[in-house]
Amino acid sequence: MQQGIGGGQGDAWGEEAAARGRRGTQRVLHAGEVSAPAVVARLLGLEDGDTVVVRRRIRYLDEEPCELTDPYYPAQIAAGTGLAGTAKIRGGAVALLAELGHVGRVPCMIAFCPGSSGEAEGGQGSTAVAGGVA
Repeated sequence: MQQGIGGGQGDAWGEEAAARGRRGTQRVLHAGEVSAPAVVARLLGLEDGDTVVVRRRIRYLDEEPCELTDPYYPAQIAAGTGLAGTAKIRGGAVALLAELGHVGRVPCMIAFCPGSSGEAEGGQGSTAVAGGVA
């Protein structure tokens, strides 16, 4: 089941798609704590193997899979929050982080795996990595 955007309580992805007359939804496949892969640890300023929270999701544009993303967050920020679960986060991750007092620059890292519809649904595809803040 895809998580839709509506009622003014969606996330930035859905709002951006709607502003262009399209429909942006997403489905979280997995969320929880894992040991940080080396590249994730480096980009987040952590030690290899430190605990991070990952939230693997498929994003859809007009009901077609278009992105498979793995946002990673340091465990000290995200453990025990909605980021560590698969339920929809009202307003998205940035809104939740702000509610938790993490306003401004919060370290996160996203692995992006583009691919065909079948690859996205099956969690396959190549990986590109982007570091940044939420």
